[in-house]
Amino acid sequence: MPFNSERFKQIVTYLKEICGLRSRDLFHPIRLSLAGRIGEGELDRVVLLLDEAATLPFAVPAKSVRTRILEFCSALD
Repeated sequence: MPFNSERFKQIVTYLKEICGLRSRDLFHPIRLSLAGRIGEGELDRVVLLLDEAATLPFAVPAKSVRTRILEFCSALD
């Protein structure tokens, strides 16, 4: 399933229900894993830009949202 704005909202809703996390405690690690730093902005817009960029032929490929999240989670183990 493509990682788009709707999928992002579904995952956030799921995480809120399962983990019981809210606001900063939830979005801080998500923002860190996707953008590589803490900051402001609309995460769903970042998600759409990352996956679109991952399909483009840049000299240095952009990582998809899925790849970024997997790398972030594996670093936590």
